[in-house]
Amino acid sequence: MALGTVSSAAVTAFFNSFNGTTPSAIASYASIYSAQPDPSNTATNQIPGISRQLISWTSPSGNATANTGALTFSNITNKTITHIGVCTALTGGSLLFTVPLSSPVVIGGTARSYTIAPFGLSVLIDSVNTSIVDSIDGGLANTTSWVGVIS
Repeated sequence: MALGTVSSAAVTAFFNSFNGTTPSAIASYASIYSAQPDPSNTATNQIPGISRQLISWTSPSGNATANTGALTFSNITNKTITHIGVCTALTGGSLLFTVPLSSPVVIGGTARSYTIAPFGLSVLIDSVNTSIVDSIDGGLANTTSWVGVIS
């Protein structure tokens, strides 16, 4: 299981729920990358010409969810896949999560495909330690650390 990156867009949606802003359902699309994507630009290092795949997720359980169906990226020609991303739109949008593959996948030849099997992409949000922020005197009693584990 690889440790991935949770973007500021995902964190913002999470914290908006605290202030009464109920986040609407966010469509999510898997994308493939040839190097670490830039959270501020979903196209950076995305493998060109390959459509993102709409993800259907399991119901959250134990702070985790996973894809329910296969995600197949088709017509890949002579590329190396190093990262998987989860974006909010078919094109553009925000990058929610990224994860490096445990080892790069080299796609040789022409018109090949890469498939993420059902339950092959999972997201676990886990509290590393508990925290309390003391806002009365401005002191910080403990710190909070959240880890997004994407595999």
